[in-house]
Amino acid sequence: ISLSQTIFEGIGEFNFDNGDHGTFDVDYPDVIKGINGGSEILQFKDYPLTHGGAGVAFEGIFPNGSLPGKLVHLSIPFETIYPTAIRTSLMEKVFEFFNSPLTSVENDFIPNEFVLHQNYPNPFNPTTKIEYGIPETGNVKIEIFNSIGQLVHSNKFGNLQSGYQVYNWTAADNNGNVLSSGIYIYRVTFNGSTGSEYFKSKKMILLK
Repeated sequence: ISLSQTIFEGIGEFNFDNGDHGTFDVDYPDVIKGINGGSEILQFKDYPLTHGGAGVAFEGIFPNGSLPGKLVHLSIPFETIYPTAIRTSLMEKVFEFFNSPLTSVENDFIPNEFVLHQNYPNPFNPTTKIEYGIPETGNVKIEIFNSIGQLVHSNKFGNLQSGYQVYNWTAADNNGNVLSSGIYIYRVTFNGSTGSEYFKSKKMILLK
């Protein structure tokens, strides 16, 4: 059973295979409990959640880690869930969870070094988000190149505060012309107030 106010909210009640639905028999599934900020997202019917659930989700800084991340773990084999429509809905919810920004964590988190995340969604049409983190106050330049290295879009931001920032790009050049499908490279350059300078690049796919 999916729990309210979790990533699976609205899914409701569903079943997993006892061996009669083409996968394999799951007689005695394990329960799992969230720790260190993780929380239960699924409950076994007629089994108290205080003893554990059927799945957990986590968003935050992992123990002994330095960067925020996400995790979804189910205690039942995913392929045993039926009907198929429910299994598809669960996977869609997981993708939504991983493709959403870590705003609740990152707004209060200052990275120890310059960080550039993969854009999301990716592939995208027509808008995507480019998220990066800066360890100190400084200036940022965002550049986007096409597959043959031509600069198609750029923007500059001065005196940004340390922390995480999100840049929204809507697949257009600096003149407002809509760009065609293809592979693009985005590069973020950071110049810190102490004289530090960093840049990182990643690929993204515009798919129309």
